[in-house]
Amino acid sequence: MVVATLALWMLTACDPPHAWDQVTLDTSRLDDPTWALASYNTGQGRFASWTGRDRTRVRTVTFVDEICGGRCGGRYNSVSHGIRLLPTVPPNYAMHELCHSLDDEEGRPSEDAADMLAPYGDGLPGDLYPTRTARVHEVFAELCEQGPQTLGMVLELHPACGTEGPVDAARFVGETAFPGFHEVDLPARSVSLRTLSRALAGTTVSALWANVQAVATPWTAAP
Repeated sequence: MVVATLALWMLTACDPPHAWDQVTLDTSRLDDPTWALASYNTGQGRFASWTGRDRTRVRTVTFVDEICGGRCGGRYNSVSHGIRLLPTVPPNYAMHELCHSLDDEEGRPSEDAADMLAPYGDGLPGDLYPTRTARVHEVFAELCEQGPQTLGMVLELHPACGTEGPVDAARFVGETAFPGFHEVDLPARSVSLRTLSRALAGTTVSALWANVQAVATPWTAAP
C-alpha cells in the first residue's frame, strides 16, 4: 500500500495544471447524471470566476453513492488530486473541495496560519478530522467556499458592530483565495446588523455560516 501510494505521488507531484475541460468527470455509477453534473458545473464555475483560475491540478471528479460512511458530501485527495462527490449535493460542495485543491496547489497556506484557523475547527468531528492539521485544512475550505462577498461582509460588519469572530481568518482566506478581494462589490441587502452581529459571534465556522448564509449568496438552490 505504501509503495503504491508513493508511486502515485511521484506520478502526480509534478503534474502541471491543465484546463478545466480536461478534468475527467466520472459519472459511471449514476443512472442519470443530470443533477450531479449541473451542480458540479455551477460550483466549479463560481470557483473559477471568484478565484480567477482558468487551470487546475484536479484530475478527476468521481460521483459516488457514499463517502465517510454517509457522513460526508465530498472529499479531496491530495495524493491523486481527485475529488469524490455525492451526486445529490448542492454546488457549494464542489466549491468546498476545490478550495481544498487550491490550498494544496498553493503549498498549504492554511498551515502557515494554523494558529489563527485551528480554534474554529474545535467543533469538527474528531474521527473525520483527527489531527490539528486536518482541522486547519477543513476550516480553510469552509471559509473559502463562502466566496469573496460573504467574507467581505464579515470584514465590513466587524467595525460597524464591534463584534468578535473569525475576522482575521476571513481576511486571510479572502486574500489568499480571491484576487482583488478588498475591491469586491458587496451586495446591497436589507439586513439586520444586529442579526449579523450575533452571527459574527459564533465560536465555530459552521455556527457562523449557518447564520450569515441567510443574507449571503444562496448556496443550496438548484443549479
